[in-house]
Amino acid sequence: MITFEMALIGHKGVGKTTLGKIWAKELGYIFFDTDDILLKWFSANLAKNYSSPAMAYRDLGEKIFRDCEHKAFNFFMNKQVLSLPDGSKVMLATGGGLPLSQENRLLLEKFKKTFYLFIPPLSLLEHYKKNIRPSFLNVNDAAEFLKWYYERDQVYRSIASECIDSYVTHYPYHEEERNRPLQMHS
Repeated sequence: MITFEMALIGHKGVGKTTLGKIWAKELGYIFFDTDDILLKWFSANLAKNYSSPAMAYRDLGEKIFRDCEHKAFNFFMNKQVLSLPDGSKVMLATGGGLPLSQENRLLLEKFKKTFYLFIPPLSLLEHYKKNIRPSFLNVNDAAEFLKWYYERDQVYRSIASECIDSYVTHYPYHEEERNRPLQMHS
């Protein structure tokens, strides 16, 4: 029997894939990333070879992208994993937007544990300014960023078994960031 042990959810760039690979190796789980699953699905079903989910998102638009994302995830959860050896334990890192769909949240319920990996919002904003960020997000508009952050944060927290501050695990730790009061402007 295959068991769905752990799903890792959270914003893009919080360490789901990096930490997931490490934890899966330590725990003897088989690691999957929905970004990889989705790219293979695009290749097999749309005959499109995207180098990243962001490229597919820009090309297809959000509605078609999210529909394809769900189809790929559903196929993985209900068909692809059946090819794994009996006794396999699965750990999954999701794309940041995957848990926003109610259909995908229902599939995530198959996992024994769902961990929300998070980084304090101002640190994540700084990370996005220096590195790759979601292509649809304007990092120069702090109010827009905080709105986006907290909308997703609410969804992630609603389905998580536990919340893990991956900032202390995955990024340099800054005490002043954790103590800085956050304000959301409307």
